[in-house]
Amino acid sequence: MRKGEIPTELSLLAFDFFYSFSRFEFCLKNLFHGGKHGAAGWDSPERTHSLITWSAAVLECLVETGDFRGDYERLY
Repeated sequence: MRKGEIPTELSLLAFDFFYSFSRFEFCLKNLFHGGKHGAAGWDSPERTHSLITWSAAVLECLVETGDFRGDYERLY
């Protein structure tokens, strides 16, 4: 598909997806924020463990739901 051929509806859907994904990625990058100090509990190992565990579980669910395990686990 070429950029000029993408229907507006699909373009808006893709934008919404990548916006949401970037917010999710931001959350994950903030797990390891390089020693910055924030609100109480920000540096909590328990919080980090929980976020990593749940994020990995969400990714697994997406792989299963989308039926793209082959692509997800493919080596390059």
